[in-house]
Amino acid sequence: MKRFNYIAVVMLVMFVSAINMNAQITGSGHDFTTLSWNTNGQICVFCHTPHNASATEKPLWNHNASAATYTMYTNSWSSTLNGTVASTPSNYSKVCLSCHDNTVALDAYGGSAGSPSHTISSITGTKSNMGTDLTNDHPISIAYSAALDAGLRATTTSVPSLGTGKTIADMLKGGQVECASCHDVHNSGNKGKMLVMANTSSALCITCHNK
Repeated sequence: MKRFNYIAVVMLVMFVSAINMNAQITGSGHDFTTLSWNTNGQICVFCHTPHNASATEKPLWNHNASAATYTMYTNSWSSTLNGTVASTPSNYSKVCLSCHDNTVALDAYGGSAGSPSHTISSITGTKSNMGTDLTNDHPISIAYSAALDAGLRATTTSVPSLGTGKTIADMLKGGQVECASCHDVHNSGNKGKMLVMANTSSALCITCHNK
């Protein structure tokens, strides 16, 4: 009887967690259920699949990759910083750009080419359309190190808003700043603009930037 109760509790927790995750994505910028061309009414399928996922994009990635060539962030004030910017976005950020560079249709998933008229600009205009020229955006796929810039905090700096024991290092992907360093793609915190934390009084910016 105790074993049965334990299993029942575990299943209930998993069920509630699934509902909460769906509720967080529902109504967010990654909820395409209201779009007329989304005939299957699903949310997750545009990015993830339980079977036959991409072997290079993770986790269980389902959306077509972009073949675009990107112009990465550069600056004239720090040759040292320029040397840490990758020549192309890493896979951590390419999965985001596979929609946000506006070259791949939102419904291009599961091997389908999708429709050219269903790009991100078709539903959001220019707001979320990053394009392929990333020179005027916060650098991504850039190594983070306080040694590169005195204005950066150490990776060991505590970030309580992300949870107990979390530090700047937890925001990095492979030691680099990526799209997901600042944006929560599953909108789990519901902080607006799908950020990992609220940016009131530039809180997100000064988490890393010592200004």
